Amino acid sequence: MQSYYQAAKDAEHPTEHPMPKYLQSNSYKGAGKLRGAGEMINMFDQPHNIAKQEYLPKDLIGKHYYIPAQNKNKEKLYSQYKALYKYIYQKPFIPTDFSDHFDPFNQ
Repeated sequence: MQSYYQAAKDAEHPTEHPMPKYLQSNSYKGAGKLRGAGEMINMFDQPHNIAKQEYLPKDLIGKHYYIPAQNKNKEKLYSQYKALYKYIYQKPFIPTDFSDHFDPFNQ
């Protein structure tokens, strides 16, 4: 729930966090000219089938919402996520500090 509320909080003002243009819909004629929409890199043409491109708004890159529970499966997935982040963005993974967490039950 905490991850969801943090992400929802960041999504409240989409103009503050615009999606990369190449990830915006280019499905209708003129989208490229009207909004600067474009084509994302085809992951199947890339090593490991992973496209090294930004998937988040620039100011949200490096903000990580998921905090795994203390069990082997979730910790394994989290380890894979961290490795994927390092591969795509070519920068170290630094967990986000949610000490100012959003608590919907105490509002």
